[in-house]
Amino acid sequence: SMQWSTWTCRLGWHVQGVWPNNSDPGYITSVVRSHSHSLCCSADVAGEVKVFPFPIPMPKAIFKSFHGHACALTGAQFTAKDEYL
Repeated sequence: SMQWSTWTCRLGWHVQGVWPNNSDPGYITSVVRSHSHSLCCSADVAGEVKVFPFPIPMPKAIFKSFHGHACALTGAQFTAKDEYL
């Protein structure tokens, strides 16, 4: 099993818990893992940013939710030391 330095893929075993039930394939617009590999963030077309513990292999994972400054978010990124999102 290879350890990647980043994770920005919206699909995969490690991030399957970011997807709401019965969501459209375009609903999640961005996924990014923190540099410490302990958190993951998703952004979606509803303008919501969710922060999860990483990995997120199961549906209905626990997360913290925040609203962005736009209707649909196209991305999010952790700062170099994971202090801000």
